[in-house]
Amino acid sequence: MSRISASGRSFKSSQSKPGPGISKNDKRSVAAHPEDDFTESTSTLSSFSSSRSTSVSFGSVLVHYHPIVLSNNPAAREGPPIELAWEALYSEVFHVDELTVDEKRTAGNVKRILGEEREKWLREKGFCEHCLQKVLAEVEAIKQSRSEEAAIAKEIEALDRYKQMSTASHRAGNREMRRSLHKTSNAGLVEKVEEMRQSQLLTRQQKSIMRCLLRRKSAT
Repeated sequence: MSRISASGRSFKSSQSKPGPGISKNDKRSVAAHPEDDFTESTSTLSSFSSSRSTSVSFGSVLVHYHPIVLSNNPAAREGPPIELAWEALYSEVFHVDELTVDEKRTAGNVKRILGEEREKWLREKGFCEHCLQKVLAEVEAIKQSRSEEAAIAKEIEALDRYKQMSTASHRAGNREMRRSLHKTSNAGLVEKVEEMRQSQLLTRQQKSIMRCLLRRKSAT
């Protein structure tokens, strides 16, 4: 099992400044580069089995700086969403001892930015009212679409359960009908009743599917 560790002090970037509309407090993503020195050890777990453990040490870390941009992520409960841009502004290489790693930080301790704060920050960075309203409309459209898809999925699931129950019920009814009709030795009537039942079942299924398709079409 490989383990990566890093510790050190904080630093301040001296690279070129971000362009307009981009926060100076850019987020960064870290990628570690392995050195050529590896240590290897073997330990016996029991008299019947053994495992091989390898530890890897890293000497340098590549830090990517990404700007914060406007997003249409529907996960935001209120206000315009923001996210990190895919492309980095610039990158820097540091030794692991120059970086600070906070091992106590967990997902629960991440600060949440309120919708009003995000909107204020975006306006200060030059995002116009039209851009914010357009993104909010896109977010609402995505939420509505997902809600409708979930409702259709529930209807299809309910329809499948109905088909299974209906098929089982018809089979049980057909068996009783055959027993009753076979007593009168009328095989032709048995086939006719069977065809009528199958036709009625198919018609109900087609109507249910058509209703689902019409709802989906009207939603789009």
